[in-house]
Amino acid sequence: MISDLFSKVNPFGSFKINRRGVLVKYRGSDTDVHIPDSVTSIGKEAFRGFGKIKSITIPNTVKEIGSEAFWDCQSLTRINLPASVNKIGRGAFRSCDSLIEIEIPHGVTAIEYGTFTLCRSLQRVSIPSTVRRIEGKAFQLCHSLLEATIPFGVEKTGYATFAECTLLESVDIPNSMITISEKSFMSCKALSKVTIPESVKFIRKEAFWDCKALEEVTIPDDTFMASKAFPLETHEIQLTG
Repeated sequence: MISDLFSKVNPFGSFKINRRGVLVKYRGSDTDVHIPDSVTSIGKEAFRGFGKIKSITIPNTVKEIGSEAFWDCQSLTRINLPASVNKIGRGAFRSCDSLIEIEIPHGVTAIEYGTFTLCRSLQRVSIPSTVRRIEGKAFQLCHSLLEATIPFGVEKTGYATFAECTLLESVDIPNSMITISEKSFMSCKALSKVTIPESVKFIRKEAFWDCKALEEVTIPDDTFMASKAFPLETHEIQLTG
């Protein structure tokens, strides 16, 4: 007996889609994938481990991308996220090694834990002004990321959010930020200058530790700095208030 959750006739043989429009699992072998217009959300792990996929086209009917949906799609170089998408789950693009750039749609309010961890080729990411939370390890080990602009409204970075982004040269921290969490920018070895806005009250342990090129930090006088927040033991850094 066929479950009433699924269509009795599935015209999309490569896609397992339930009656609610959730793409439960991809079952094809194409390198360029076009998701059907009948899909309203992409389920958890739907494309996980499909290492030969190079591009994915998502229709504007999709509102949500589930956790780990594209984890380990190592050949994925291009994916469009339509304006209809308003939620992206944890680890959705983890280990997409070939992904070079991505534009997060206006309407997404959070970048969840580990969303882009280990996207080693990711150079550019556009974060919309609607984002209010960036969780832990969201961009950790994105070795090719060159710059990061955190939108106004975000009050806290997560644990190791941008840690080990070794080519990160600049970061724009908004005047809404209150706490820079532990190891947020640790081992960003190309980062040479950081301006901490007046809104920041706490810089947690090892937030900028092992940032070997860091030479100048502008920081408010009343900001609390935890131990090893900056690599003061091994580098001369100019602290200006």
